[in-house]
Amino acid sequence: MPFPLENQTTSAILRMSIHGYWKAADFAHLLSMIDCTYDGLNAVFFFADAIRYETAYNRRVQATKNIDCDSTIQDLWHGIERTGSQKGAVQEVTGKPGLPVESLVKLVKEYSGSLDLENVCYNSPGCIELFGNVNPLKVMAEAITNWREQNTLHGKEDGAGVTAEEGRSGPHAAFQRRHIQGDVLRSVLNSSPELWTGNNGRITEVSEKIISPVGRAIADIARDSRIIGVSLQVCPDRRPSPLKQVEGGLWSAPTGGNKGERAK
Repeated sequence: MPFPLENQTTSAILRMSIHGYWKAADFAHLLSMIDCTYDGLNAVFFFADAIRYETAYNRRVQATKNIDCDSTIQDLWHGIERTGSQKGAVQEVTGKPGLPVESLVKLVKEYSGSLDLENVCYNSPGCIELFGNVNPLKVMAEAITNWREQNTLHGKEDGAGVTAEEGRSGPHAAFQRRHIQGDVLRSVLNSSPELWTGNNGRITEVSEKIISPVGRAIADIARDSRIIGVSLQVCPDRRPSPLKQVEGGLWSAPTGGNKGERAK
């Protein structure tokens, strides 16, 4: 079965305007938080799009050629094991996800591509531009913007903002993290219902291993006053040719050239 890179043939550039004094460790920590956040969200959107594509493809083949097709991607996500011949396959649902979500994140990163550092302008003011798939970047940009809007609103209503220490560890920070996690979880659930059909524990694992860390990272990013603005620019995809499914149900990387290399 031919399999394209997510529906995210539309990519995007996440731009963060920065100013002030940055230590090398600060800058590295910021990029690491962004990268980890992107990887987790991208894996969820990847599997949602892949399952949608696989389901539609299998239905077309079944309708036109009257043959059954493998559901490799769905099986991988839902932890389904099949035994026997293809037509006489028996589905065995283990009751728990198959591979841990960390392994799925690594798998998607290998084949979908990593978040690329498009541009760095290290001045005051300066900017960071990151290139990747639109869906995870959109969630990140919206969550950071919403956090800042809500935080500014509460500060005006209270007559004063929270202190730096309260912003990091006080009850206000805990509330904001939960609020972000709720927003991100809703975005993920609404955009990928295929992933939670017949939930076998994967949703709990995703919430604990992806959504909670994303909430903490976004709160830390949004709280940093040296980041003075966040914007998203949707642009045409510049990633390599589509992936192919090969014998054994695994995906093969695009051949020829660097997997992460973009078209000139």
